[in-house]
Amino acid sequence: MGSYSELISTMFEAGDSEAKLHNRVVAFTSALHEEDVSSVVQSFAKNLAAETKKRVVIVDARALHDLEPADANNVLQQCAQTDIDNLLTLSATGRGGHLSAEPPRRIAGWHSSPQIRQTYLKTLRGNFDYVIIDCPALSASSDVKALAPDIHGVVVVVEAN
Repeated sequence: MGSYSELISTMFEAGDSEAKLHNRVVAFTSALHEEDVSSVVQSFAKNLAAETKKRVVIVDARALHDLEPADANNVLQQCAQTDIDNLLTLSATGRGGHLSAEPPRRIAGWHSSPQIRQTYLKTLRGNFDYVIIDCPALSASSDVKALAPDIHGVVVVVEAN
């Protein structure tokens, strides 16, 4: 837990106790698919929620593709509570992690429309103190590249263990 505590402190607690950075959005990714980014995101978010006692959401980047523009205002209804206090998830598989029988739909313009991405991110920031986005590897997806201009930082996982 020590290494996550240091990362949390570095990323979110710049300045004195009154200047802690809240309503921050950070994406996690890797260069290659084999780096197990999702387990790092899970561990980091659990520690963040436990240490800060603030609302944290883990967002599967694919979930942002699947939301309809009208869903932005109902993002909380799309989130599932975890067994950790103050930690919720927004999954691409549907609410509660159940797989949909339908193939994933892609919202036209998600990659080409900064306004759609900004609307979702603004809604998430307004409802959570920390938004942690679990992105596919850079070699497999351009999600983190599309999100980068609108978020506060990107963590690139190398050799998760």
